[in-house]
Amino acid sequence: MRYAVKTELIESNPSDKVELPKMKKHIAEFYTAEELKTLLENVKGTPLETVVYFASWFGLRRGEIIGLRWSSVDLERGVLSITGTVKDKGKSGSKIENLRYEPTAKNATSIRSFPLSESVIRYFRALKKQQDNNRAADKNYVTPSGRNGPESCGADRPAYTRSAYPVKRCEGCS
Repeated sequence: MRYAVKTELIESNPSDKVELPKMKKHIAEFYTAEELKTLLENVKGTPLETVVYFASWFGLRRGEIIGLRWSSVDLERGVLSITGTVKDKGKSGSKIENLRYEPTAKNATSIRSFPLSESVIRYFRALKKQQDNNRAADKNYVTPSGRNGPESCGADRPAYTRSAYPVKRCEGCS
């Protein structure tokens, strides 16, 4: 419309007279300390453990968690760097096949680093050792990916969620 006004195809932009609806400010809800403790207890030992731990420890987005690569984890310096993410290609069909890794973060402010505490470094080392012993795991990613990941199976007990949906375990999981 502005181009049409600029090139004198129309005298004025009719959309300038439209009142836009006011944006509602998003108010985030957070788990209480007790809710978080219950959640972490319920996911311990399940395929969702690492994903939930990273979300609660660092506040990472879903795509940042499943796209987290070992090359982004510096255990010697105690630093976790977020530089990339996993995104959906937007095609129909299985979500797993539609995921792709993007080496750039969502935006410039999404590129960030986190210091790692000694307990988190121990967790990362144990996770890496576990993955090295699991030949089926994708060794590039910190969290399980593909058909072995949290997208395809759940826990043998209900995971704590605010909506209280139980998570079902697939047949191939032990």
